[in-house]
Amino acid sequence: MWKRLQSFNYYKIKNKSLSRFFIIMIILNVILIINFFPDEVVTGSFAGEDATPPSMGNWIIDSPGNIITNETIILNGDLLIKTGGSLTFRNVTLLMNCSFNGTFNIEVEKGGTFYIYDYDDNSSTKADFSIITSATPDYRHRFHFYVKKGASFIMRNSELHECGYFSNEPPYPYWTEGLCIEASNSLIENCIITNNNYGILFYYYSNFSKILNSIISHNLRDGLIITGYPFINSLIGIEIQDCIIASNGRMNQGNGISIGYVDNSFIKNCSIYHHPYSGISIDDLKNFQISYCEISNNNFGIYDLGGNSNLVVSNNTIVGNLEYAIYENYNTPLNAQYNFFGTNNKEQIKAFIYGNKVDFSNWLEYRDSNILLVNTTEKWKDTVKHLDNGLIINGNLTLDNTELIMNNSYGKNFIHINPNFGV
Repeated sequence: MWKRLQSFNYYKIKNKSLSRFFIIMIILNVILIINFFPDEVVTGSFAGEDATPPSMGNWIIDSPGNIITNETIILNGDLLIKTGGSLTFRNVTLLMNCSFNGTFNIEVEKGGTFYIYDYDDNSSTKADFSIITSATPDYRHRFHFYVKKGASFIMRNSELHECGYFSNEPPYPYWTEGLCIEASNSLIENCIITNNNYGILFYYYSNFSKILNSIISHNLRDGLIITGYPFINSLIGIEIQDCIIASNGRMNQGNGISIGYVDNSFIKNCSIYHHPYSGISIDDLKNFQISYCEISNNNFGIYDLGGNSNLVVSNNTIVGNLEYAIYENYNTPLNAQYNFFGTNNKEQIKAFIYGNKVDFSNWLEYRDSNILLVNTTEKWKDTVKHLDNGLIINGNLTLDNTELIMNNSYGKNFIHINPNFGV
Protein backbone atom coordinates (compact mmCIF):
# COMPACT_ATOMS: atom_id res chain seq x y z
CA MET A 1 0.00 0.00 0.00
CA TRP A 2 2.78 2.38 0.93
CA LYS A 3 4.56 1.64 -2.33
CA ARG A 4 1.37 2.39 -4.26
CA LEU A 5 1.03 5.73 -2.46
CA GLN A 6 4.66 6.48 -3.16
CA SER A 7 4.13 5.61 -6.80
CA PHE A 8 0.93 7.71 -6.94
CA ASN A 9 2.62 10.68 -5.29
CA TYR A 10 5.58 10.30 -7.63
CA TYR A 11 3.38 10.41 -10.71
CA LYS A 12 1.33 13.21 -9.22
CA ILE A 13 4.46 15.24 -8.60
CA LYS A 14 5.80 14.27 -12.01
CA ASN A 15 2.56 15.30 -13.73
CA LYS A 16 2.61 18.63 -11.90
CA SER A 17 6.20 19.16 -13.05
CA LEU A 18 5.26 18.25 -16.60
CA SER A 19 2.32 20.66 -16.48
CA ARG A 20 4.53 23.45 -15.26
CA PHE A 21 7.08 22.56 -17.92
CA PHE A 22 4.48 22.78 -20.68
CA ILE A 23 3.09 26.06 -19.31
CA ILE A 24 6.61 27.53 -19.22
CA MET A 25 7.26 26.32 -22.79
CA ILE A 26 4.01 27.90 -24.02
CA ILE A 27 4.94 31.22 -22.40
CA LEU A 28 8.44 31.08 -23.92
CA ASN A 29 6.97 30.35 -27.35
CA VAL A 30 4.58 33.29 -27.05
CA ILE A 31 7.49 35.54 -26.06
CA LEU A 32 9.52 34.21 -28.99
CA ILE A 33 6.69 34.89 -31.42
CA ILE A 34 6.21 38.42 -30.08
CA ASN A 35 9.93 39.13 -30.39
CA PHE A 36 10.14 37.63 -33.85
CA PHE A 37 7.15 39.66 -35.03
CA PRO A 38 7.58 42.85 -32.98
CA ASP A 39 5.05 44.88 -34.95
CA GLU A 40 1.40 44.17 -35.15
CA VAL A 41 0.31 41.94 -38.00
CA VAL A 42 -0.99 44.32 -40.64
CA THR A 43 -3.60 43.57 -43.24
CA GLY A 44 -4.66 45.47 -46.30
CA SER A 45 -7.73 47.65 -46.31
CA PHE A 46 -9.75 49.90 -48.59
CA ALA A 47 -11.83 52.48 -46.71
CA GLY A 48 -14.04 55.00 -48.47
CA GLU A 49 -16.64 55.27 -51.20
CA ASP A 50 -14.08 55.39 -54.05
CA ALA A 51 -11.22 53.55 -52.38
CA THR A 52 -11.45 50.31 -54.37
CA PRO A 53 -9.85 50.70 -57.81
CA PRO A 54 -11.50 49.13 -60.87
CA SER A 55 -9.84 46.16 -62.57
CA MET A 56 -9.96 48.11 -65.86
CA GLY A 57 -10.59 51.77 -66.62
CA ASN A 58 -10.06 55.05 -64.83
CA TRP A 59 -10.01 55.22 -61.04
CA ILE A 60 -11.96 58.36 -60.16
CA ILE A 61 -11.85 59.81 -56.66
CA ASP A 62 -14.58 62.44 -56.15
CA SER A 63 -15.58 61.74 -52.54
CA PRO A 64 -13.70 62.57 -49.31
CA GLY A 65 -12.08 60.19 -46.84
CA ASN A 66 -10.67 57.45 -49.08
CA ILE A 67 -7.81 55.65 -47.29
CA ILE A 68 -5.88 52.64 -48.55
CA THR A 69 -3.49 50.73 -46.29
CA ASN A 70 -0.98 47.94 -46.98
CA GLU A 71 -2.05 47.15 -50.53
CA THR A 72 -0.47 46.62 -53.94
CA ILE A 73 -2.52 47.99 -56.82
CA ILE A 74 -1.97 47.39 -60.53
CA LEU A 75 -3.86 50.18 -62.27
CA ASN A 76 -5.11 49.75 -65.85
CA GLY A 77 -6.35 53.31 -66.20
CA ASP A 78 -5.83 56.88 -65.01
CA LEU A 79 -5.92 57.88 -61.35
CA LEU A 80 -8.02 61.07 -61.30
CA ILE A 81 -8.63 62.90 -58.02
CA LYS A 82 -11.42 65.38 -58.63
CA THR A 83 -12.60 68.49 -56.81
CA GLY A 84 -13.79 67.44 -53.35
CA GLY A 85 -12.12 64.05 -53.59
CA SER A 86 -9.36 62.93 -51.24
CA LEU A 87 -7.12 59.88 -51.31
CA THR A 88 -4.56 58.75 -48.72
CA PHE A 89 -1.99 56.00 -49.24
CA ARG A 90 -0.33 54.22 -46.32
CA ASN A 91 2.19 51.59 -47.37
CA VAL A 92 0.66 51.28 -50.83
CA THR A 93 2.50 50.17 -53.95
CA LEU A 94 0.81 51.60 -57.05
CA LEU A 95 1.93 50.09 -60.37
CA MET A 96 0.84 52.05 -63.43
CA ASN A 97 0.35 49.38 -66.12
CA CYS A 98 1.31 51.48 -69.14
CA SER A 99 1.81 49.88 -72.58
CA PHE A 100 3.60 53.04 -73.81
CA ASN A 101 4.48 56.47 -72.42
CA GLY A 102 1.34 58.24 -71.25
CA THR A 103 -1.07 55.31 -71.58
CA PHE A 104 -2.23 56.00 -68.04
CA ASN A 105 -1.49 58.96 -65.77
CA ILE A 106 -2.10 60.49 -62.33
CA GLU A 107 -3.77 63.90 -61.97
CA VAL A 108 -4.92 65.80 -58.90
CA GLU A 109 -7.33 68.55 -59.85
CA LYS A 110 -8.10 71.83 -58.12
CA GLY A 111 -9.83 71.05 -54.83
CA GLY A 112 -8.53 67.47 -54.82
CA THR A 113 -6.26 66.01 -52.11
CA PHE A 114 -3.61 63.33 -52.38
CA TYR A 115 -1.52 62.28 -49.36
CA ILE A 116 1.13 59.57 -49.76
CA TYR A 117 2.62 58.14 -46.55
CA ASP A 118 4.34 55.10 -45.11
CA TYR A 119 2.53 52.89 -42.61
CA ASP A 120 4.12 53.90 -39.30
CA ASP A 121 5.23 57.53 -39.87
CA ASN A 122 8.82 56.45 -39.26
CA SER A 123 11.34 57.35 -41.95
CA SER A 124 13.91 54.85 -40.65
CA THR A 125 11.70 51.82 -41.42
CA LYS A 126 11.74 51.90 -45.21
CA ALA A 127 10.04 48.55 -45.82
CA ASP A 128 6.63 50.20 -45.38
CA PHE A 129 7.22 53.17 -47.70
CA SER A 130 4.53 53.80 -50.28
CA ILE A 131 5.85 53.37 -53.83
CA ILE A 132 4.48 54.72 -57.10
CA THR A 133 6.11 53.36 -60.24
CA SER A 134 5.47 51.74 -63.60
CA ALA A 135 4.53 48.10 -63.85
CA THR A 136 7.18 47.88 -66.59
CA PRO A 137 10.26 49.71 -65.29
CA ASP A 138 11.83 51.30 -68.37
CA TYR A 139 11.67 54.63 -70.17
CA ARG A 140 9.05 53.46 -72.72
CA HIS A 141 6.24 52.71 -70.26
CA ARG A 142 5.99 55.86 -68.19
CA PHE A 143 3.15 57.89 -66.74
CA HIS A 144 2.81 61.55 -65.88
CA PHE A 145 1.95 62.82 -62.41
CA TYR A 146 0.35 66.28 -62.41
CA VAL A 147 -0.74 68.10 -59.23
CA LYS A 148 -2.67 71.12 -60.43
CA LYS A 149 -3.03 74.60 -58.99
CA GLY A 150 -5.46 74.59 -56.06
CA ALA A 151 -4.89 70.93 -55.12
CA SER A 152 -3.41 69.68 -51.82
CA PHE A 153 -0.39 67.38 -51.92
CA ILE A 154 1.91 65.76 -49.36
CA MET A 155 4.37 62.94 -50.05
CA ARG A 156 6.27 61.69 -47.00
CA ASN A 157 8.37 58.56 -46.42
CA SER A 158 7.64 57.30 -49.93
CA GLU A 159 9.21 56.59 -53.32
CA LEU A 160 8.57 57.64 -56.93
CA HIS A 161 10.14 55.97 -59.97
CA GLU A 162 9.62 55.72 -63.77
CA CYS A 163 7.55 58.92 -63.87
CA GLY A 164 7.52 61.44 -66.70
CA TYR A 165 8.28 61.50 -70.39
CA PHE A 166 9.14 64.10 -73.00
CA SER A 167 6.44 64.93 -75.53
CA ASN A 168 7.63 66.25 -78.89
CA GLU A 169 4.11 67.01 -80.09
CA PRO A 170 2.23 70.32 -79.65
CA PRO A 171 1.42 71.81 -77.23
CA TYR A 172 4.65 70.31 -75.76
CA PRO A 173 3.17 69.99 -72.26
CA TYR A 174 5.58 70.52 -69.39
CA TRP A 175 3.32 68.60 -66.99
CA THR A 176 4.13 65.25 -68.58
CA GLU A 177 7.84 65.45 -67.77
CA GLY A 178 7.96 64.25 -64.16
CA LEU A 179 6.21 64.87 -60.86
CA CYS A 180 4.87 68.31 -61.82
CA ILE A 181 3.45 70.31 -58.93
CA GLU A 182 1.58 73.59 -59.34
CA ALA A 183 -0.17 73.38 -55.96
CA SER A 184 1.00 75.75 -53.23
CA ASN A 185 2.08 74.52 -49.77
CA SER A 186 3.08 71.14 -51.17
CA LEU A 187 5.47 69.02 -49.12
CA ILE A 188 7.89 66.27 -50.13
CA GLU A 189 9.75 64.89 -47.12
CA ASN A 190 11.99 61.86 -46.54
CA CYS A 191 11.32 60.59 -50.06
CA ILE A 192 13.34 58.75 -52.71
CA ILE A 193 12.87 60.18 -56.20
CA THR A 194 14.92 58.17 -58.71
CA ASN A 195 14.87 56.92 -62.32
CA ASN A 196 12.30 59.42 -63.56
CA ASN A 197 12.47 61.82 -66.51
CA TYR A 198 12.83 64.99 -64.43
CA GLY A 199 12.85 64.38 -60.69
CA ILE A 200 10.44 67.06 -59.41
CA LEU A 201 9.05 70.17 -61.10
CA PHE A 202 7.66 73.10 -59.08
CA TYR A 203 5.84 75.26 -61.63
CA TYR A 204 4.30 78.73 -61.66
CA TYR A 205 1.97 78.60 -58.63
CA SER A 206 3.63 76.22 -56.13
CA ASN A 207 4.42 78.93 -53.57
CA PHE A 208 5.55 77.95 -50.05
CA SER A 209 6.37 74.41 -51.13
CA LYS A 210 9.16 72.34 -49.55
CA ILE A 211 11.45 69.44 -50.35
CA LEU A 212 13.12 68.13 -47.19
CA ASN A 213 15.45 65.23 -46.32
CA SER A 214 14.98 63.55 -49.68
CA ILE A 215 17.16 61.72 -52.20
CA ILE A 216 16.75 62.91 -55.80
CA SER A 217 19.13 60.99 -58.01
CA HIS A 218 19.67 59.20 -61.32
CA ASN A 219 16.83 60.95 -63.11
CA LEU A 220 17.29 61.29 -66.88
CA ARG A 221 17.07 65.08 -66.90
CA ASP A 222 17.46 67.69 -64.17
CA GLY A 223 16.89 66.60 -60.58
CA LEU A 224 14.75 69.66 -59.75
CA ILE A 225 13.11 72.27 -61.97
CA ILE A 226 11.77 75.21 -59.94
CA THR A 227 10.37 78.16 -61.87
CA GLY A 228 7.92 80.99 -61.61
CA TYR A 229 6.24 82.45 -64.66
CA PRO A 230 8.97 84.39 -66.54
CA PHE A 231 8.47 88.15 -66.35
CA ILE A 232 4.95 87.72 -64.93
CA ASN A 233 5.11 86.26 -61.42
CA SER A 234 7.83 84.68 -59.31
CA LEU A 235 7.47 81.79 -56.91
CA ILE A 236 7.98 82.64 -53.24
CA GLY A 237 8.74 80.69 -50.09
CA ILE A 238 10.45 77.67 -51.67
CA GLU A 239 12.58 75.57 -49.29
CA ILE A 240 15.04 72.87 -50.37
CA GLN A 241 16.85 71.49 -47.31
CA ASP A 242 18.87 68.45 -46.15
CA CYS A 243 18.65 66.69 -49.51
CA ILE A 244 21.00 64.58 -51.63
CA ILE A 245 20.74 65.62 -55.28
CA ALA A 246 23.11 63.49 -57.33
CA SER A 247 23.85 62.03 -60.77
CA ASN A 248 20.91 63.53 -62.64
CA GLY A 249 20.77 64.88 -66.19
CA ARG A 250 22.57 62.31 -68.29
CA MET A 251 19.94 62.61 -71.05
CA ASN A 252 20.07 66.41 -71.50
CA GLN A 253 23.49 67.42 -70.13
CA GLY A 254 21.46 68.64 -67.21
CA ASN A 255 21.70 70.17 -63.77
CA GLY A 256 21.12 69.07 -60.22
CA ILE A 257 18.80 72.05 -59.66
CA SER A 258 17.54 74.53 -62.27
CA ILE A 259 15.86 77.43 -60.49
CA GLY A 260 14.60 80.71 -61.85
CA TYR A 261 12.08 83.48 -61.17
CA VAL A 262 11.95 82.67 -57.46
CA ASP A 263 11.97 85.12 -54.53
CA ASN A 264 12.45 84.87 -50.76
CA SER A 265 13.56 81.24 -50.79
CA PHE A 266 16.58 79.09 -49.98
CA ILE A 267 18.62 75.95 -50.64
CA LYS A 268 20.33 74.78 -47.46
CA ASN A 269 22.50 71.90 -46.25
CA CYS A 270 22.24 69.83 -49.43
CA SER A 271 24.78 67.60 -51.16
CA ILE A 272 24.71 68.32 -54.90
CA TYR A 273 27.14 66.38 -57.05
CA HIS A 274 27.89 64.50 -60.29
CA HIS A 275 25.92 66.49 -62.87
CA PRO A 276 27.03 66.90 -66.48
CA TYR A 277 26.32 70.63 -66.58
CA SER A 278 25.96 72.35 -63.22
CA GLY A 279 25.13 71.57 -59.64
CA ILE A 280 22.81 74.59 -59.46
CA SER A 281 21.73 76.76 -62.40
CA ILE A 282 20.25 80.07 -61.21
CA ASP A 283 18.31 82.76 -63.06
CA ASP A 284 16.46 85.85 -61.87
CA LEU A 285 16.46 85.11 -58.14
CA LYS A 286 15.69 87.75 -55.54
CA ASN A 287 16.35 87.56 -51.79
CA PHE A 288 17.65 84.04 -52.22
CA GLN A 289 20.20 82.06 -50.18
CA ILE A 290 22.36 79.05 -51.01
CA SER A 291 24.12 77.99 -47.83
CA TYR A 292 25.87 75.11 -46.04
CA CYS A 293 25.83 72.92 -49.16
CA GLU A 294 28.43 70.55 -50.60
CA ILE A 295 28.57 71.26 -54.36
CA SER A 296 31.13 69.00 -55.97
CA ASN A 297 32.14 67.08 -59.08
CA ASN A 298 29.80 68.83 -61.49
CA ASN A 299 30.89 70.57 -64.68
CA PHE A 300 30.09 73.94 -63.09
CA GLY A 301 29.36 74.25 -59.38
CA ILE A 302 26.94 77.18 -59.64
CA TYR A 303 26.04 78.59 -63.06
CA ASP A 304 24.63 82.12 -62.85
CA LEU A 305 22.43 83.15 -65.78
CA GLY A 306 21.91 86.64 -64.39
CA GLY A 307 19.01 88.83 -63.34
CA ASN A 308 19.57 88.21 -59.62
CA SER A 309 19.35 90.63 -56.75
CA ASN A 310 20.26 90.11 -53.10
CA LEU A 311 21.53 86.61 -53.84
CA VAL A 312 23.73 85.23 -51.05
CA VAL A 313 26.01 82.21 -51.52
CA SER A 314 27.63 81.49 -48.14
CA ASN A 315 29.22 78.79 -46.01
CA ASN A 316 29.27 76.24 -48.82
CA THR A 317 31.97 73.81 -49.88
CA ILE A 318 32.34 74.11 -53.66
CA VAL A 319 35.14 71.80 -54.85
CA GLY A 320 36.12 69.47 -57.65
CA ASN A 321 33.92 71.00 -60.35
CA LEU A 322 35.50 70.63 -63.80
CA GLU A 323 35.11 74.14 -65.20
CA TYR A 324 34.47 76.70 -62.45
CA ALA A 325 33.17 76.69 -58.91
CA ILE A 326 30.96 79.68 -59.76
CA TYR A 327 30.36 80.96 -63.29
CA GLU A 328 28.89 84.47 -63.49
CA ASN A 329 27.69 84.69 -67.05
CA TYR A 330 26.04 88.11 -66.90
CA ASN A 331 27.99 89.77 -64.10
CA THR A 332 24.98 90.42 -61.89
CA PRO A 333 25.49 91.05 -58.16
CA LEU A 334 26.23 87.91 -56.18
CA ASN A 335 27.29 88.04 -52.54
CA ALA A 336 29.60 85.04 -52.03
CA GLN A 337 31.48 84.78 -48.75
CA TYR A 338 32.65 82.26 -46.18
CA ASN A 339 32.70 79.50 -48.79
CA PHE A 340 35.43 76.90 -49.18
CA PHE A 341 36.84 76.31 -52.64
CA GLY A 342 39.37 73.59 -51.81
CA THR A 343 42.14 76.01 -50.88
CA ASN A 344 42.73 79.03 -48.70
CA ASN A 345 45.06 80.58 -51.29
CA LYS A 346 43.38 83.76 -52.53
CA GLU A 347 44.87 83.63 -56.01
CA GLN A 348 43.75 80.05 -56.43
CA ILE A 349 40.27 80.98 -55.25
CA LYS A 350 40.12 83.69 -57.92
CA ALA A 351 40.97 81.07 -60.55
CA PHE A 352 37.88 79.07 -59.58
CA ILE A 353 35.52 82.01 -60.29
CA TYR A 354 34.52 83.23 -63.75
CA GLY A 355 33.19 86.72 -64.35
CA ASN A 356 34.56 89.87 -65.96
CA LYS A 357 33.44 92.17 -63.15
CA VAL A 358 33.67 90.00 -60.06
CA ASP A 359 34.23 91.94 -56.84
CA PHE A 360 36.40 89.61 -54.76
CA SER A 361 36.22 91.69 -51.58
CA ASN A 362 33.67 89.28 -50.07
CA TRP A 363 34.54 86.12 -51.98
CA LEU A 364 37.93 85.73 -50.36
CA GLU A 365 36.52 85.55 -46.85
CA TYR A 366 36.64 81.77 -46.53
CA ARG A 367 35.29 79.59 -43.77
CA ASP A 368 37.03 76.99 -41.64
CA SER A 369 35.83 73.97 -43.54
CA ASN A 370 37.05 71.16 -41.27
CA ILE A 371 38.27 69.61 -44.52
CA LEU A 372 41.53 67.74 -44.30
CA LEU A 373 44.03 68.97 -46.92
CA VAL A 374 47.00 66.97 -48.19
CA ASN A 375 49.22 69.44 -50.05
CA THR A 376 52.53 67.52 -50.04
CA THR A 377 53.61 63.89 -50.16
CA GLU A 378 52.33 61.99 -47.14
CA LYS A 379 52.09 58.38 -45.96
CA TRP A 380 49.48 57.29 -43.45
CA LYS A 381 50.43 53.99 -41.81
CA ASP A 382 48.73 51.94 -39.08
CA THR A 383 46.33 54.70 -38.12
CA VAL A 384 42.69 55.74 -38.02
CA LYS A 385 41.65 59.07 -39.62
CA HIS A 386 38.28 60.66 -38.85
CA LEU A 387 36.96 62.88 -41.66
CA ASP A 388 34.57 65.48 -40.27
CA ASN A 389 33.80 67.04 -43.62
CA GLY A 390 36.00 65.67 -46.38
CA LEU A 391 39.47 65.05 -47.77
CA ILE A 392 41.12 67.02 -50.59
CA ILE A 393 44.37 65.73 -52.03
CA ASN A 394 46.51 68.38 -53.71
CA GLY A 395 49.66 66.24 -53.28
CA ASN A 396 50.36 62.54 -53.12
CA LEU A 397 49.00 60.27 -50.40
CA THR A 398 49.89 56.67 -49.57
CA LEU A 399 47.64 54.61 -47.30
CA ASP A 400 49.09 51.59 -45.49
CA ASN A 401 46.80 49.72 -43.10
CA THR A 402 44.82 52.89 -42.50
CA GLU A 403 41.12 53.26 -41.75
CA LEU A 404 39.16 56.32 -42.92
CA ILE A 405 35.99 57.00 -40.95
CA MET A 406 33.43 59.43 -42.34
CA ASN A 407 31.87 61.25 -39.40
CA ASN A 408 29.43 63.39 -41.33
CA SER A 409 26.01 62.00 -42.20
CA TYR A 410 23.55 62.23 -45.07
CA GLY A 411 26.03 62.36 -47.95
CA LYS A 412 27.95 65.39 -46.72
CA ASN A 413 31.41 63.76 -46.79
CA PHE A 414 33.61 63.45 -49.85
CA ILE A 415 37.10 62.63 -51.04
CA HIS A 416 38.45 64.71 -53.93
CA ILE A 417 41.74 64.11 -55.75
CA ASN A 418 42.90 67.05 -57.85
CA PRO A 419 44.25 66.30 -61.33
CA ASN A 420 47.91 65.20 -61.65
CA PHE A 421 47.94 63.90 -58.09
CA GLY A 422 46.96 60.59 -56.60
CA VAL A 423 46.41 58.14 -53.82
